[in-house]
Amino acid sequence: MPHGGSLRPLEMNHRLQGCYDADADECNFDSSVVNCDRKERKCRIVAHSDLGTQPIARVMADTIQKELGIKPHVVMLHTHR
Repeated sequence: MPHGGSLRPLEMNHRLQGCYDADADECNFDSSVVNCDRKERKCRIVAHSDLGTQPIARVMADTIQKELGIKPHVVMLHTHR
């Protein structure tokens, strides 16, 4: 289940933009990488909450129960990421 909550625990690190490696044409999101340009647009992150994902998951679980007669487990993370 994607993040769709509002909790912001202090124990969770803030995400950083990735570092673009032009030679490999890829982004590295390892926060321990130093000496890199984290302003590269190719490696940006989105820090908005996934709005509406929890209600969608509940509807999906209810539909599966209705159609198949079994209710799936739904795991929800209530953090904002």
